[in-house]
Amino acid sequence: MRSWKETWQLVQSTEGRGYVLLTLSGLLVAAWLKLIFPQWMADPDLSHGFFTPILFLLLIKESRSRGPLRWLPEGNLTPIMLSGIAGASLITMIVGALFASALDWTHPLVMFLLGCSFTGAVAAAWTLAASGRLRIVPFNYIAGVAVLLWFLSLPIPPGTYGDLTLGLQFWVTDRVLGSLHLLGIPAVQTGNIIELARASVGVEEACSGVRSL
Repeated sequence: MRSWKETWQLVQSTEGRGYVLLTLSGLLVAAWLKLIFPQWMADPDLSHGFFTPILFLLLIKESRSRGPLRWLPEGNLTPIMLSGIAGASLITMIVGALFASALDWTHPLVMFLLGCSFTGAVAAAWTLAASGRLRIVPFNYIAGVAVLLWFLSLPIPPGTYGDLTLGLQFWVTDRVLGSLHLLGIPAVQTGNIIELARASVGVEEACSGVRSL
């Protein structure tokens, strides 16, 4: 069994720092999954979130085996980048906690802010892991996509979701109206309603394509 001195020397070594970073990152991901899992269960639009942890691990593996092995330099740029990402993540978490005190921890806006904070923390861990000293996860586009997946599985705030859906409804309605005119069928658009000669057709939320998007 190692003594405390030997254990501390191992932690201070490059290999030990890598183990500590991986352990802390694993605990962070596990805590976030416990928090976000009920949201993925309750919202059909977030059902793709169940694949996020699996795809994240697969992409991290691919970034090491197939992507270019680029590492961040050990100069001042990496600490500045790391501090900026970690600071933005901390500020977002504080704002999310303030909203949670007025709303609820399970409110989509709160979950979105906390998710942004979590994504920032993962990005900060990636920046540290891609440093020239540790060389755990390379700084390439595959690893970047892996980090971005967490953001794409977040619940969208209600106002943003409504605006996005409404915009897509109008866009679909306009495209359908153009197709009808191209085929020589007279039609008039009123919001998301298409007025035909003898009938009216409405483009509902389910037809907006927001779920596919």
